[in-house]
Amino acid sequence: MTDDQVERIAQAIHDKYLETVKSLPADTTGSPVADKSWEGLSDSEKEANRAQARDIGVMLDALGFVLVPADDTAAEALRLTANIVETLAEYEHQRWMMHQINTGWTYGPDRDDDLRVHPLIIPYKDLTEAQKELDRDPVRHITTLIALVGLGVKPDSGD
Repeated sequence: MTDDQVERIAQAIHDKYLETVKSLPADTTGSPVADKSWEGLSDSEKEANRAQARDIGVMLDALGFVLVPADDTAAEALRLTANIVETLAEYEHQRWMMHQINTGWTYGPDRDDDLRVHPLIIPYKDLTEAQKELDRDPVRHITTLIALVGLGVKPDSGD
């Protein structure tokens, strides 16, 4: 993906996150970004979304697909079963945790952005269902996200 495509997908990921958070119980994230537009995010908050956007290719590769222009004659629909969504959501949570840890965050029962302490730096299996939705939702929208930038998928032929 180009930098422009990553940026546009990152913005769409954040916009979708805002929609998802509104549908979940109020105490699901405790995140101050849950009320911020893309323009209101800090550089590090934007970079977290960019990292998620860049990782879409890794997820697709794990499924045996590669990104292609949407008008590629070999492009096809990506069908995500509930099991695939759950597997990729767990992967996404692990990726997010590693990003947080690598940028100085640690686990703590109460979120404190100044001290970089976050209660969701825990194994996926220990999240509530509402918290898991924060990881499932972007996975469910991979095809929509990549379509925003003129991309589709095709099976990886190993070329």
